[in-house]
Amino acid sequence: MASKQIVADLNKGEKLDGDNYDIWHRKVQYMLDEQEVLETLTAVMARPAQGTAQFEKDQEIYE
Repeated sequence: MASKQIVADLNKGEKLDGDNYDIWHRKVQYMLDEQEVLETLTAVMARPAQGTAQFEKDQEIYE
């Protein structure tokens, strides 16, 4: 599977050391995009409006 190869290639590469953040960041974002999880991790969820059934359910679970 191609995604396993991408992860393996990232593991072989340079580790994050503070000087290579830009390239490391791009590689990780590329990998997450290829795995189709980047949008899930970066999406902002809309807060349900107060007084709705979903809001009440979320509040009950949170407390």
